[in-house]
Parts: sequence; C-alpha cells; structure tokens
Amino acid sequence: MNSRNSVISSIGFFVIGLTLWTTALRSVGWTSTDFDMVFGGLILAAGIVLLVLAILSLQSGEHAFDGLVFFAFAVLALVFSLPNYSHETDSMMNAPVLVGWFYLLWALFWFYLWIGTLKSHPLMHMLFLLLGWLSMFAIAIFEYSGARGFLTLGGYLQLIWALIALYLSAGSALHALCGKGCLPMGAKKASG
Repeated sequence: MNSRNSVISSIGFFVIGLTLWTTALRSVGWTSTDFDMVFGGLILAAGIVLLVLAILSLQSGEHAFDGLVFFAFAVLALVFSLPNYSHETDSMMNAPVLVGWFYLLWALFWFYLWIGTLKSHPLMHMLFLLLGWLSMFAIAIFEYSGARGFLTLGGYLQLIWALIALYLSAGSALHALCGKGCLPMGAKKASG
C-alpha cells in the first residue's frame, strides 16, 4: 500500500470509528441526552467525507476493500442523517419491522464481506467485519423483538467495532509515516 492510500485509509477508518462510537453512546446507556440534531449533522458530514474517500480509494484501484467499506459506511451515514431517523419518533420510516429489515440487510452485507476476508485479508480486517455483522444483527433483533438487551449488546459490539476501526486508522497512519507496518494487523494470507 502506498503512502497516499495509507492516508486515505487512515482518515476513512478514523471517521468510521468516531461515527460508530458516537452513535453507540445512547444504545449502551452512557448518555440519555438527545443529540439527534447534532448527531444528524455530524453523521451527514461523515457520510460526505466517506463518499469522497471511497471514490479516491476506488480510483487508485490498489485497495478496493477500503473503498467498498467507505462507500458502505457513506450510505449508512447518509441514511442515518435523515431528519426523521430516530428510535423515539413515530414516523413511518421508523416502523420497527422496516428498521429491523434495514439492520438485517446490513448485517447480511457485513457478513458476506466478512466471509470474503477469511481468504486473504489481515486479522484486523476480519475482526472489523465480524463485529460489524454481529452488532447489526443484534440491533435487528432488538427492532423485531423490542428486547432492550439486544440494543445494549449491539451498542457494546459497536463500541468494540469503533475501537477496531480506530486501530486500523492508526495502523494505516503509522504505515504512511514509517513506511512499514508499525502496528500488527495480522498476517495477510496469500490469495490463491
């Protein structure tokens, strides 16, 4: 990975980590303050940044995995920044079955990306996607059942997911600065 791609990866995974962390705060019960307006603006900005980073990452062609992840998170961020998206409102968009399907489909998306990483990606990328589909699946179960424990579980998985994203960001930044892997990411398997 060249220095330019390392910088793009570092910024992208940092934005993802920050977004995941802030959106998980209410799910795990660390804050009960209504930040929907502030979060909506921040998540919209994150979505736009990730969309630009996805295009740059896919343009280089060298690291399509990052581009795909950034594009997926850009779509998620743009959906979550919509004005009426909140668990507390009664709009049609927030019908539990519809939102449950939304999370279930994203869990499926992260799941098959995770399956794809088992062959040739480093361990940290596998953990990143594993936590992605597990947290989305837990939140989908919450939306269908209303069992608050699944939302809390999904929130804690999302916090760990955010930490892995921040670790990937740090690894990419250090790679750009040092010219080699300073943080262990796990061995990259040979694709065959």
